[in-house]
Amino acid sequence: MSFRRLCAAAAAALSIGLAAASAAAAPAAGGEQLGTAISHEVFQIIDFGKLIAQGAGASISKSDFLADVRPEWPQLFLDAMSEEVQQDGPAMERMFGAILAKNFSAGELQAGLTILSDPQFKAILVAQYRKQPPPSTPSPCGPACMSAMQSADGRAFMEKFGKLGDILDKRAQREFAAILLPGVFRRFGEKAEAAERARAK
Repeated sequence: MSFRRLCAAAAAALSIGLAAASAAAAPAAGGEQLGTAISHEVFQIIDFGKLIAQGAGASISKSDFLADVRPEWPQLFLDAMSEEVQQDGPAMERMFGAILAKNFSAGELQAGLTILSDPQFKAILVAQYRKQPPPSTPSPCGPACMSAMQSADGRAFMEKFGKLGDILDKRAQREFAAILLPGVFRRFGEKAEAAERARAK
């Protein structure tokens, strides 16, 4: 699964249950800081590590190269990918936050952070992501979240976020890969060498 599809899936989850009305814009703060804060909320909702591992597994299953060398290598590579995703999570969050800061206004980011950090709304998004029934609540989120949803900045945030796959162009995807792949190859090499030493005994 590509990063474009991953973020499209996240955007679809985040688009549910939003009513529209006009209101005053939320107060602004530093765009990069807000983008990173939103990125952190998204990474808590969507298990990007699992999705990336699934995508890598699907890609590996289409190629026999690793398995032809050693039958255990595909799993070693997947293990290395999973470990590196966990290790590089903060760097990936910062990268995602920088992309958000470039494409959203500070007011839109502030509204988005208010929405995504609301515990009730986050529970709904987590349930949708996990394909579980949403929690039964009289309101999708608290007063501050509802106010942000109904603001012009909040509506703009959700509209743009729903098209985030278009923002994550090939250059951005390459930057994500540049964060992950060096560590993945290093970890895989260490695992493969350990397996070869064990085989030689």
